[in-house]
Amino acid sequence: MMGRHEEAISDFNKLLEVDPNDASSLDIRGITYQKMGRYEEAISDFNKSLEIVPNNEISLNHRAISYRMMGRYEESLADLNRSLVIDPNNASTLYLRGITYKKMGRYEESLAELNRSLVIDPNNATVLNCRGVTYQMLGSYKKSLADYNESLEINPNYLQAINNRGVAYQDIGRYEESLTVFNKSLEIDPNDAAVLSNRGFTYKTMGRYEESLADLNKSLEIDPNNALTLNISGTLYQQMGRHKEALSDLNKSYEIKANKNIKQIGKGGFGTVYSATWIDEKDYRGLLLTRKQCTVALKSLTGSFDEFKIHYEYQLNRFSIDNYGIEIYGITYNSFENEYLMVFEYADKGDLRHYLSKNFKILDWRQKIKILRTISDNLDHIHQNYVHGDFHSGNILMISTRESVNIPYDIGDKLALVSLNLGDKISIEPKISDLGLSRKINETTANKKICGEVSSSAPEVLLGKQPTRESDIYCLGIIMSEVSTGKPPFENISRTTISLEIDIYNGLRPEFASGTPDVYIKLAKQCMDNDPMKRPTAKIVYEQLQEWEIILNKEQNELNEEQIQIRNQFLETDKIISSTSNTSLKHQDAVDICHEPEN
Repeated sequence: MMGRHEEAISDFNKLLEVDPNDASSLDIRGITYQKMGRYEEAISDFNKSLEIVPNNEISLNHRAISYRMMGRYEESLADLNRSLVIDPNNASTLYLRGITYKKMGRYEESLAELNRSLVIDPNNATVLNCRGVTYQMLGSYKKSLADYNESLEINPNYLQAINNRGVAYQDIGRYEESLTVFNKSLEIDPNDAAVLSNRGFTYKTMGRYEESLADLNKSLEIDPNNALTLNISGTLYQQMGRHKEALSDLNKSYEIKANKNIKQIGKGGFGTVYSATWIDEKDYRGLLLTRKQCTVALKSLTGSFDEFKIHYEYQLNRFSIDNYGIEIYGITYNSFENEYLMVFEYADKGDLRHYLSKNFKILDWRQKIKILRTISDNLDHIHQNYVHGDFHSGNILMISTRESVNIPYDIGDKLALVSLNLGDKISIEPKISDLGLSRKINETTANKKICGEVSSSAPEVLLGKQPTRESDIYCLGIIMSEVSTGKPPFENISRTTISLEIDIYNGLRPEFASGTPDVYIKLAKQCMDNDPMKRPTAKIVYEQLQEWEIILNKEQNELNEEQIQIRNQFLETDKIISSTSNTSLKHQDAVDICHEPEN
């Protein structure tokens, strides 16, 4: 095919030597360059053509396509807008503008353009498929599947629509239907690398590892540098216990390159954290939409893979990201610093301590209780197998997500909760991170130092005992006090580290804001009880917070007298907070401790 394109270029070069102002030849040569991925040369030809025929829709539309392929979306939109002034009802131009809006993440505007295009040309399978992808990006899977199905009624062998339908089934947990779709697609084209990768991912999710590995290996033979497939393969090897192969594929998937916006965003005793731009431009599981560059976080593993193993083990065992915490993508090797780094979800809102500092005055108790309910649910999930060991507000990351609803699906003998997006409404979700000090429930810390913040550490940990689930619960009580006041614990108390440790052991606890409901203070103090055995479990805390969240979200006429009193206490506290000022917080005020473990 490339040879034919070169021959075509040669032919048009000869024609344009005879007549350099032949606009049609310039357009066709530009389109040929475009097909070859030589976008700068294509744009140069379209520019010359438009100098000769300024209002040529073909030139404008194809220049817009080249701009879009280069990521120059505003210039692409400008050409399409100009083209639509010439012909407002051109279905193809409306479709192209819809694609550009979609690339920019402006999904509602994309839908509007695609709808207009389909009013003019209702049986266009390509536009229906594109609209299906847009609905899918918005989490509207029912509409998305309807569009894919209609597209395939028009063109039963339309591979992109078949593959996209399979991915949609995959996203909502309908794995058997997803497999059926991918099998059909591979009957048409057995060497489609994207479909092989998608089917491999489905097999992996269903626990059918050997079948998954066969598909992923075949996909990588066809497209050896596909970052997404390498990542799926790497995580599969990790699940199979084949760690050397896992590292190899994950390293290829997340290869760090110089000057790609890597910058340090945090540093502590347990590793340095960076942000970076993930530069892979491969299609997202074969969808028409090329995934935009995104920001990820990187954390140095300081010579130990323990933290990655703990994070990743939970990621393998969970059935809902919301019930776990920070999303881990893999690990990579930084050849410039000779170190391994964990690649994970970027917290665009920072940690909870700084989030409270910046947003305390605008947070009401509904929002605060929701944050704490999610944190306690995360912690309960961690406590199924692990103790966190360094649990404080600086290790709870705040991340912008689209609001979603959890829908249950049966997967064999297990129930999976699949989160479906509710359009573009944004919610801020807390996620627990930094499991570098975590250990399994029955594991001892014989050879490990016990470290953490003095102000957030349980009394028994300050004495050198190893962290337990109960000491994590103490830390949750500390976090509850921070959510009440908007300030770190003991911020206004001037003490030496040793003095503060002694006072905490003797019963000193952080304060609560004026007007904080009695029921809330009582629960937080139970969490901070000096006797670890008297502290509630994370599940009990979660259930109590969930009950309060329900009370705050109901109308007064739906509640009993006791619930009304609780509701009114929280709402009255909101009024007090809104009328007072909040001091800016200083994250660096936290003081760390390290103890040798008690024998």
